[in-house]
Amino acid sequence: MQLASSGGRRLRHAALVAGQHALDSGRIVTRKELSAAYRLAQEALGLRPTLRLVLSELVANWGEQPWERLLVWPSNEHLILRTGLSERALRVAFRALTDLGLIVPKDSPNGKRYAVRDAAGTTVDAFGFDLTPLYAQRESWAGRVAELKAERQRIKRAFDEITIARRATEEAIDALRETYPQMWRPEMEQEYDALLARTPRRGTAMPPVGLLDAWSTLRCTVERSFFHAGNGGTTCRHNKDNNDSSSETCYSGFRKDEGGEAVPDGGRSASAGSSGSQDEPPEHEVQEHEVQEHEVQEHEVRETMTAAGRTEPGGRVRPSPGAAAQAEPVGGLAADLVPAAIREACPATMAYGRPARTPSEVVALGAFLRPMLGANETVWTEAVASIGPLRAAVAVIYVTQLYEDDLNRGGDSRIRNPGGYLRAFVRMVASGKIDLAADLLAMRRRRMGT
Repeated sequence: MQLASSGGRRLRHAALVAGQHALDSGRIVTRKELSAAYRLAQEALGLRPTLRLVLSELVANWGEQPWERLLVWPSNEHLILRTGLSERALRVAFRALTDLGLIVPKDSPNGKRYAVRDAAGTTVDAFGFDLTPLYAQRESWAGRVAELKAERQRIKRAFDEITIARRATEEAIDALRETYPQMWRPEMEQEYDALLARTPRRGTAMPPVGLLDAWSTLRCTVERSFFHAGNGGTTCRHNKDNNDSSSETCYSGFRKDEGGEAVPDGGRSASAGSSGSQDEPPEHEVQEHEVQEHEVQEHEVRETMTAAGRTEPGGRVRPSPGAAAQAEPVGGLAADLVPAAIREACPATMAYGRPARTPSEVVALGAFLRPMLGANETVWTEAVASIGPLRAAVAVIYVTQLYEDDLNRGGDSRIRNPGGYLRAFVRMVASGKIDLAADLLAMRRRRMGT
């Protein structure tokens, strides 16, 4: 049987190569199998609509004969009727399909397409188009389709990651500008706009090399700025090293005197200040942030006190009823009574497994709870310097209990930033706007129901 053109048509190398494909002997190819091969081929090669239409009609004319070649012989009139194409368009499509190695023309002596029958009328041969190359390369088509699907998945994942990084960067810039305007820089938004202009729309091609890395870098930069702004310029909430035994307190800025009272360790503080520890941020780095947030945090303290009915006309916080008769200023409150008052007024702080039986243990408990409020160590240093270590510890414990009660209450939280709340609370105690002893005893009475 003829494998390539026999005349009347220019010989093409692709036709000779395609003619080398053969079928398995003794096997009849069904139209369904040939159609499956056609679908794989059109997806693997990305055939344009005209070629798909013509090839589909050729496949539909396969009669499932037990031949060595898959020959079809539809007339041009039949194909024009089925496809709606002109005869010239059909010829262009035949040449393109031949060049792609999908079909091989088998021309008759007169250039017509027809079947050859024997004396009994059985079709034994035909002149037309050989579809054997289409079916014989089905495994190659399937492999190419798998590669294309994998490539599309890689492109989709790349654009998905870029979209995630872009949206996260946009949200981080907005949050930084609204929450910490002093940390926002116009260069961040300019770089965002430049990357946005470089980012193409989703398509069939991979995004530019390095675009995802650029988005990820900008996202990390903005989120790191937001993180440092929330931590007062430090790298973590609890920035004081503790490499001693787990039974030792995290707070080492005080020592016990002969009476067991916690007092400032002047020598240790001086040596630490002279050595310039890298774990503690310089004071000037946090002062700007503190000044900007102080008025907001003091407003939160006043809102909390107002909700409890604890303010007087003019904005001064009013001591609890009878507090003046029951408690003197904090410095006058007997030190041996403070631990018992703490245990009864602030039961939530006892759940951390830290004892509060002596004033020194109360100081250690306050130092332990300070980082849990998200307060920088400069808050504790300021509190000790302004109101003393014992009162500073009582303030931390008191604010911790207030925060726990606020969370347990449900609904909108009045204390949105407990670390900043603590700083404002300490400053109001130091200025005399809040009587710490009266507040502690009032909380104790509310807790005990007396």
